[in-house]
Amino acid sequence: IKAVERGRMVFDNLNKFVRFVIIELVAYVITFLGASILNIAAGQPFTPSQILYINFFVNAPLGIALGMDKEASGLMQRWPRPRTASIMTPGLLITSGLVGLYMAVTTLLLIQYGTTDRGGFPVGSSMGVTAFSLMIVIAAYQARSVTTGALRMETFDNPRLNWTVVVEVVLAVLITQLELMRRIFDTVAIGMPEWALSLAAGILQQAVEPA
Repeated sequence: IKAVERGRMVFDNLNKFVRFVIIELVAYVITFLGASILNIAAGQPFTPSQILYINFFVNAPLGIALGMDKEASGLMQRWPRPRTASIMTPGLLITSGLVGLYMAVTTLLLIQYGTTDRGGFPVGSSMGVTAFSLMIVIAAYQARSVTTGALRMETFDNPRLNWTVVVEVVLAVLITQLELMRRIFDTVAIGMPEWALSLAAGILQQAVEPA
């Protein structure tokens, strides 16, 4: 029984990680595709250093925290899955696609707004990478379940993930407020209004919940 329980936990955590990765991949693809088609940021919404920042400093730590998540409640009450069942379920694809689409559209809107109304492309790019990073944080919580929303107490019962999120939020601030990080990741200082818009993008992402 214990072996079955551990096996189910590993498979469930694998599902969470796959959901999280698909969300980011969909967001990446649509963001770059949309930027190219609509000529936003000359088709280059993120610089190479910003892409590395998102992948190694945001995505990787959150993915590890999800992969080492605790056992989900009611795991042993589920019916055994068929051997032929695919990990790419319709619910996983629909949820990941919707969240990724929201992230991409919001990022492009912020980049365009910052470029045209808030001081030029450097400001827009800084707003975009900040918002994208914060939305990945929200996506990590959403990836913990494909059937329930993220706004519930059980969402925050993973201390490792919670501490990782705290670090990611601090980094999201420092990437535009610390001179050294601005030079490394091609960002500029943004004010409270711009940062608030980036934060609002992550908060509004809660509206894109699993059905």
